[in-house]
Amino acid sequence: YSSGDPAVRLVRGNVMLPPAPLGGRTLESVATRLGEHLLHRARPDGELVGTYLPTEDRFVPPTATPEELALAAYALTRWVNQTSADASLLPRNTKAEDVVGKIVGLLNVRLQDRNETLEPGTTALLLMTLIDAPPLRDMKAARDAAGVLHER
Repeated sequence: YSSGDPAVRLVRGNVMLPPAPLGGRTLESVATRLGEHLLHRARPDGELVGTYLPTEDRFVPPTATPEELALAAYALTRWVNQTSADASLLPRNTKAEDVVGKIVGLLNVRLQDRNETLEPGTTALLLMTLIDAPPLRDMKAARDAAGVLHER
């Protein structure tokens, strides 16, 4: 590339769209798709599957890292909180709250395990989830454990 040559734009996969302002509907649509994607990745035990590599037909890593679990739990909590006034979404929100509860349980076990250390960002996200998720607000021991670990 030299200064006189025209700029070249490389796009892989999707067609590049012209920039457009993001409105409330667009953001709600993105939030819904992301939340549904996270629910789809959740296993019955609360683990989330890792990134699927279709060419290899496997997940890498097989399950989400603690950091990814904590971020997913917080994202699902925020999603439920934003849509809790809509009674038609109660079944979906209940499922999301169940997944969040299982993720928090997994992370809480890891918090108690002296052989596994959670990153400060992970404990911060866990702490925010415990504060923001109405069904989890009574988990004082887990909240205190995350707060003490985060302060170290």
